[in-house]
Amino acid sequence: MGSGARVRDLLWDSVLTADLNQRYFVQLADGFRRQDQWAKLGVAVFSSGSALASWALWKQPGVQWAWPVLSGAAAIAAIALPIFDPANSLKAASGLSGAWFALFREYELLWAQVDSMSEEKMLGQLQTMGSEEKRLAEMETGFSTNKGIAARCEAEVRTYYTTKSKTDGGTPSV
Repeated sequence: MGSGARVRDLLWDSVLTADLNQRYFVQLADGFRRQDQWAKLGVAVFSSGSALASWALWKQPGVQWAWPVLSGAAAIAAIALPIFDPANSLKAASGLSGAWFALFREYELLWAQVDSMSEEKMLGQLQTMGSEEKRLAEMETGFSTNKGIAARCEAEVRTYYTTKSKTDGGTPSV
């Protein structure tokens, strides 16, 4: 295999990696969005329930437990929310998704020129884009890998490019 083929393979692997990461962080951000909504709803419900129980229900026989239980739940939810901080995780995952999408598009544009660009120029662009990949990888260290999301995204990428390669002679299969 000549060096031109190796550069071509390197570029294609970079296209797939960027697409996979972009999809992964979209789905991860969506999960954090749902967590944030549920957490805020929980704080609101427990806090409201605690307030209601404190002035009305606590006098009723058999429901005196409501005030301390709802107050405790509200306190736990209020303490847990900033610790787990799904809003901050959502912001970080969304930022990574957008950055990976931009890099994915750059790789796709480079792929479109793969047959007309010199190997030297392509290597230079790949090196520059590799620096961006390194920066993004460093930003990802705050996240643990969700293997379920990763597997789904990998299956999506495989399906997409396998289907695409059947209709687009210029796109290798995965």
